[in-house]
Amino acid sequence: MKDIKTFEDFVNESVDEGKMPDKYIGNDEIVYLKTKEDSRGAHYNLYYKGHDIDTGGRNFRNEMDLIDFADDYILSNQLYNKLKYAKSKPLPESVVNEGFHTFNGEMAMDLEDRGTKLKRGDKVTLEIQPNYYVIYGPNRKQISLDKIDFDPETLQQYVIYESVNENAKDKAKEIFDELMNINGEEIADMDKTECMHTLKMRGITGRKANEICKELLKMTSNIKESVNEAKMPVNKENIEHYIGAYRVDDDPYDVAVEIGGQYGWTQRDIEKAEKLIRKHYIR
Repeated sequence: MKDIKTFEDFVNESVDEGKMPDKYIGNDEIVYLKTKEDSRGAHYNLYYKGHDIDTGGRNFRNEMDLIDFADDYILSNQLYNKLKYAKSKPLPESVVNEGFHTFNGEMAMDLEDRGTKLKRGDKVTLEIQPNYYVIYGPNRKQISLDKIDFDPETLQQYVIYESVNENAKDKAKEIFDELMNINGEEIADMDKTECMHTLKMRGITGRKANEICKELLKMTSNIKESVNEAKMPVNKENIEHYIGAYRVDDDPYDVAVEIGGQYGWTQRDIEKAEKLIRKHYIR
């Protein structure tokens, strides 16, 4: 038989990619770009207007660790004053792949290696990685096939598969329309964590949820782009246009709401603005 390695053997010698977002935007329009990822977490460089603002970058254990940090982190007065009038630069591209292609199918014939056996007719998911084909079967069975020893023609003798991307797109569109009817353009701020939670509440989990979430976030990002064209970003420069009209004893949240009304900010924008106002203007 061809040299077949179990999935456990594979993960012990290679990086498990794609768990954390390649790009995340936090307060003050600070952009977090992923540079590498391994089993211990991921490393990000931080940019404002395309300028690297944190020499050496930051490490985060998981996506929630990243989100918690980004939700609290804002530009210091020193950095803001230094870059306030600086010319924006294009962001470098993230060096991490977006993920692997996934297909659903079933076994056309038995396949066995090192005590792991997938039987003819088993429903499976095929994942195409740079150097391996990984087949996920029932009861958490997993077999990894080296592409050097297992060419596509041989693979198709064992697995009958079809792309799940179209099904994912259809399901994502169905959920997108439902969310738009309920929440409107507020779903433009949906991130991966919120997306996966939304799908979990509908009983969709695992690799299927990842595929649907990927398509759903593409749809919500299109809304965000159109909304952003019509509104001003949450930053000190825009807050300073109106902050002079308020007193030091005013409530920062109420001030953020009123300023947000001038710019068409969402609730999430208003909360970001409140943090900036508390830190720099009204305590």
